Amino acid sequence: TLNVGANYSGTKKLNPAFKDRFAVLRLPQGEDFQAMISRKTGLLDKTALKFLEKVKKAIDEFNYEGRGLDAKTYRGYEDAARFFVDFGFNLKTKNMVIEDYIINKEEDMEDYFELRAAVRMAHGSFPISAEEQAYLDAKAD
Repeated sequence: TLNVGANYSGTKKLNPAFKDRFAVLRLPQGEDFQAMISRKTGLLDKTALKFLEKVKKAIDEFNYEGRGLDAKTYRGYEDAARFFVDFGFNLKTKNMVIEDYIINKEEDMEDYFELRAAVRMAHGSFPISAEEQAYLDAKAD
């Protein structure tokens, strides 16, 4: 199978000769984010689902320039939701999942720090790391 379309990050337009070798099926994209995460992970906590969607929205808005695309990860949100199911939803776990399952996927350091700032705007209690503070200090100079 191959996922194509605007709803999938990291995909590229297929070469017509390559695409001609396969049957192409178009499936509906009707399920909303919270429902999909809940169905796939068993997370039922509405506050946790809204939190993940809020983080996703902040990252999606950052991605408008094509930057930070590595952090646009549905699997990361699924892993974060499973973490909430296993360990609960609280300030500590919220910060852990943002970092470990979503933002850390970004390899470009400038985009990584900018993503942290974008997420902080959506999730005000997300801390500034020492590494991020050093980046901000150097950028201010």
